[in-house]
Amino acid sequence: MFTFFKIMETIVLPPGIFILMLGIIGWVLIRGKNFKIGAATLLVGICIWALAVYPVSNSLMKGLESSFSIPGITNEDVIILLGAGLNKNVVDLTGTGFPDGDMLGRITTAIRLHRRYNIPVIIASGKVYPEGEAGAPVDKRIMVDLGVDPTNIIVEKKKPEHL
Repeated sequence: MFTFFKIMETIVLPPGIFILMLGIIGWVLIRGKNFKIGAATLLVGICIWALAVYPVSNSLMKGLESSFSIPGITNEDVIILLGAGLNKNVVDLTGTGFPDGDMLGRITTAIRLHRRYNIPVIIASGKVYPEGEAGAPVDKRIMVDLGVDPTNIIVEKKKPEHL
């Protein structure tokens, strides 16, 4: 069942739906004796598919990212860790809630920077929606679980004033 849902997700979400539509339109045009337009439509669909495939898209992104380097030694006073999402109903070893996939990379980088430069971390991951929960306490719990001293973590979990 999981495989079925993953296949359907690939087909229904962009760019899969556009590739599927171009393929169907191209096939109908070719079958209806409109070979040149049908072949061009199929070619556009194949090109979009080729650009969306991981090896091609990754190699195209690598060219954009290669001009940026990781900064060297800094004279900064604090690391600011911005929130990126929370799975609030996930039961973890030390509590409930777990950072979303994008947030885990940010937490890991913040921990590495903290260990390298020995400066405190400010976690800014407040409660955005009334029914939601702030991600900052969960992020702090994960960082403490991974060995960061809780006194080196400052939590900002307030709702922004403009929301």
